This record gives sequence, structure tokens and C-alpha cells, in this order.
Amino acid sequence: MDWDFSRRRRGQRDIEALDADYPTVHRSIKLCDYSTIIPANIVSDFRHSFAWLKSFDADILLTQHPYNADLLGRAASVKAGAPNPFVNQGDLRRYVDAAEKDFNAELARQSAMPSALR
Repeated sequence: MDWDFSRRRRGQRDIEALDADYPTVHRSIKLCDYSTIIPANIVSDFRHSFAWLKSFDADILLTQHPYNADLLGRAASVKAGAPNPFVNQGDLRRYVDAAEKDFNAELARQSAMPSALR
């Protein structure tokens, strides 16, 4: 589940944050064999999720695992007077692009397999 919220700062624009689950597909999930309990629309559901996440213009990306957005590294780089390392509008797009690339690679891998092996 994803959450988005904003915070108003005095005299400045709102900061938009998105707490995003990583839209990942594990190799055990069958994207091409609908004889299992996996729904037939799973590929379109993933594509919809990627598009939905890309529609946000978040300043801050929060993730369920700190390493997904290098939150610990960013926390270590906080310095008085320096720009906030957590505020970066490009983070969400890179995060979603990486997840979509992984998804497309897994879909291609499974699609190339003979149907008997899927």
C-alpha cells in the first residue's frame, strides 16, 4: 500500500512525500501462466502501478526498507546548513524506473521460456 502526504512549511512551498512499496515481482510469480492462482491481469496491474507511481511528483521518497531509498546513507550525510538530503524530486522516478526495468526483464525471461516450463 502506498501513502502520499504533504507538509506545509512556513513561508515555503508544501513538501510532498510518498511512502511507496517496491512494486517488485519475485521469480516465483508466474506472469505468463494463468493456470495458477495468479490473476490473468497481473501484467496490466503492474503496468498500472508503475504509471500510478509515476504520476506523483514527490519531494521525499519513503520506502518499506531503508536500503531501497538509501535512507541510512542520507541520514548519515545530514549536515547543519546543508540542503536536506531527503528532499529530491528525482528519487521516486528512479525508484519506479528501476522496478519497472526489473519487471520487464522478468517478464521477458518468463515469456522466452517454453510454456511447459513456466
